[in-house]
Amino acid sequence: MNDRLHEIALGDHGFISYRAKPGHKYKWLFHETQTWFERAKLIQGKDWIWNNCDSDINYIFNSDGFREEKELEEVSDQKEWWLFDSNCFGLGPGVHQHDIAPRVTEDLTGIDCYNMSLIGGRPEFTFNNLTAAANKWINPPSRIILYLVENPTGTFRMTPTNSIHNIDYPGSLIRVNDPDYSFFRDYENQRIAESHFKLFYTALINLTEHMNIPVTWLFNGERTDISPINYMDKEDVLVFTCPGSSIGHYTSKDSFDDRQAKAKENLAKAVKECKHSDAGSQDEFARDLMHPSTQSHEDLSRKLVEHLDLNWW
Repeated sequence: MNDRLHEIALGDHGFISYRAKPGHKYKWLFHETQTWFERAKLIQGKDWIWNNCDSDINYIFNSDGFREEKELEEVSDQKEWWLFDSNCFGLGPGVHQHDIAPRVTEDLTGIDCYNMSLIGGRPEFTFNNLTAAANKWINPPSRIILYLVENPTGTFRMTPTNSIHNIDYPGSLIRVNDPDYSFFRDYENQRIAESHFKLFYTALINLTEHMNIPVTWLFNGERTDISPINYMDKEDVLVFTCPGSSIGHYTSKDSFDDRQAKAKENLAKAVKECKHSDAGSQDEFARDLMHPSTQSHEDLSRKLVEHLDLNWW
């Protein structure tokens, strides 16, 4: 079996999630491969923490396609449990399974956490998955942790096999000649995605209010004049930033080329050059040199618990 996982799809279970074999120990995620890793070790040098690591990272997914070793029915059989859809702080590219934020939060609080995190920050995927989860859970979660995107940009296309093809700034750099990107510059220049994001965030707020479930939103970027956090004044929002948590904040004045340049520095650089961005040192990033480190997962979890006035010490 291929030990690299990268495909997101709408599955028969109703979730938009990873097309993974349940329980299989995948070794690589997205741009990571053995070849990429060996090159990264050479470029990053002998002092890089991942040059001296004794254990492999395993990416293990459940039957619903999430990086979670428990099933939703098992977790939701309890009266108190939390649901996480926290983007890279839930999926944890380049971080060990036991070190991702939902697992650390679980250890700190003693509350079981179900990890339903994707990457890409698309609120329409969150809306779909939350409604699908509501059809499966035995008891509703006592709290939901949701990711609040930094930049309301991009869109997606679904293939005839229900595979999800994200159309975004990193992809526009890596897949330059892909016909799916033929309209992307005009689409972004018209700021169409901002309306889509606002509509789906409004729908998520209305849905969780109807469910009577408290939500804490995680904002991991920098607030600008287009950030969705601007219309979340009445919501419970935890702001936490660290190296790897931002792909580069965009403003209404940024041109398409400006935004591409930020994506190149913060994302494409890791893929093509095996180098991290200038936002932090090599050990402040995960193994993939793009996403938050193990320490940042722990720091976020502790801040979340403190934000909710729960003692972990």
